[in-house]
Amino acid sequence: MRTDPFSRHGGLTYAIVDLDSPGITIRPLRTIGGPSEFCEVRFDEVRVPLANVIGTVGEGWQVATTTLLFERSTITAPMVLGSLHALRRLSRLVADDPIATAEVAELTVRALAVRALLEQSVAEQEAGIEGAGPSALKLLATELNYEVRHLHARHDQSVSQPWFTSFGLRIGGGTSEIQQTIIAERVLGLPRHR
Repeated sequence: MRTDPFSRHGGLTYAIVDLDSPGITIRPLRTIGGPSEFCEVRFDEVRVPLANVIGTVGEGWQVATTTLLFERSTITAPMVLGSLHALRRLSRLVADDPIATAEVAELTVRALAVRALLEQSVAEQEAGIEGAGPSALKLLATELNYEVRHLHARHDQSVSQPWFTSFGLRIGGGTSEIQQTIIAERVLGLPRHR
């Protein structure tokens, strides 16, 4: 929450909020695939006890970025493993189609590389090493997942729901464009884009 309107990142405070608190409105957002996997949460004059603050008042940006770092890592594991599973099923489905078989092979190589990056990222986090690895991992995993699910849906329309879901996964935890910006600035040292 914003606790200092004159400071950009220093003016944020991170807190745990009881969603049953007066002034909170939760509205499910339907996705292209039908189910409500996301919600709009509105805070109107919600009072939060000081005891619910995580970290220090005004230092919430650091807590938020650390939280997102771990979120980006944890959401990628099911995507990578799910992509590999879908590719195994898809390879049997397109066995007689040389073009589709080549696409599956290329995506499988990419999926195995992303799985190796996932394993490295987890080991680094366990060792307390911070960096932009989770952003790179999130970017690669969500784009891979999208392409795998799209190819699978093209060959078997009964599995179109995971493809629809893959659109939202490219947004949650920071869009692919945000991940590219983080990588550009923090890994490549490129100047900030304004």
